[in-house]
Amino acid sequence: DVIGKNLYTLSQIFTFDISEKTSLRNPYPIYSYDDMLDMREGNYYILMNDITLPDDFTPIETLIGGFNGNNYKITLPREYSLKSEETKSIKFGLFKITAQNTLLQNIVIFVNENTNFNFYDYTSVTFGLLVGENNGKITNCSVQGEQYAIMNLNLFGIPDSTEVGNQVGGLVGINNGDITNSHIETG
Repeated sequence: DVIGKNLYTLSQIFTFDISEKTSLRNPYPIYSYDDMLDMREGNYYILMNDITLPDDFTPIETLIGGFNGNNYKITLPREYSLKSEETKSIKFGLFKITAQNTLLQNIVIFVNENTNFNFYDYTSVTFGLLVGENNGKITNCSVQGEQYAIMNLNLFGIPDSTEVGNQVGGLVGINNGDITNSHIETG
């Protein structure tokens, strides 16, 4: 008691999620694949240097507002393997899927002279090097490679009687959006 009065302590824990809201004119800089994994939904990003994806990379699932590759190279690993854990279908690309208002621009995906993508136990693969399923806008993007780049898409572990439905493209597996001034080229 303080002079005949009770003293009580009230405590409350507050947490804050402080993040900068970005825009097309004020994108957040990306320096590494780890930075790409930290991208937040609806925000805009710009690549600041060439990066090489790790052998165990997974497609970006965050529905971002936009990504400007700034014409830097994003190099794919030479060997990539992915085993189905639960689902038998996968949408695969640097980005798994894009939202209707997503803008991907100035992105260069680089393929080494011989690149293998190995998918185990999937009966449905939607595959594009940039996006598995595009619902947004893609402009000024390219897939580049060595003079004789070879890309192998290998499916393993599928029983003979299983019906397989795959959609494979260079830039995107499925396109429900717009693609302009984008192409595939070799050295």
